[in-house]
Amino acid sequence: MADPSGVECRIKQTLLSMLSEMSFRDVTVRALCGRAHIGRGTFYLHYKNLNDLLDSIIDEVLGNDPPDKWYRCGFRKGEPYNCPYGICDKVRAHSGTAAVFFDESLAPRIIERVSAFSKEMYVRSLMAQCDLTRTEAETIFVFQLNGCLAVNRLSYQRGDVDWENGRDLIAGFIQGGIERYAR
Repeated sequence: MADPSGVECRIKQTLLSMLSEMSFRDVTVRALCGRAHIGRGTFYLHYKNLNDLLDSIIDEVLGNDPPDKWYRCGFRKGEPYNCPYGICDKVRAHSGTAAVFFDESLAPRIIERVSAFSKEMYVRSLMAQCDLTRTEAETIFVFQLNGCLAVNRLSYQRGDVDWENGRDLIAGFIQGGIERYAR
């Protein structure tokens, strides 16, 4: 359903503004509605709760495309490694949402949403190309996702403008590790 009044956009922008000042756990629907100059009923007309609003923002950054459309995993020897979910690039392309992705209290929710988009495809691809069990491939997935978010959070907090260098450094490190298990 289209939002001709822009209320959903205003609600999202208000949440992002609040997250630049406080942790998500400190945000309330009442405070958000006050800042957005809307009634609570209007908020609930568009979202079930704050987590629903948050998921809407996260999913917007990740994209509405099916995972196989943006999944670009390169594990093969000699190929440059590509992040299987491109979270670094996606967040940088939607820099206004950085407060969501780099709020430490939201890390578990971010990981859950990214996993919903890409975990199964990543794990299957890794298992097909490497001598790893499902549990081992899932362990690598969780390690990589948590590490990438942490490094990007640090880069964001420092105001690093050359974040691509960090991304490529990590990609090379991951590629070297994965090549150890390649078939």
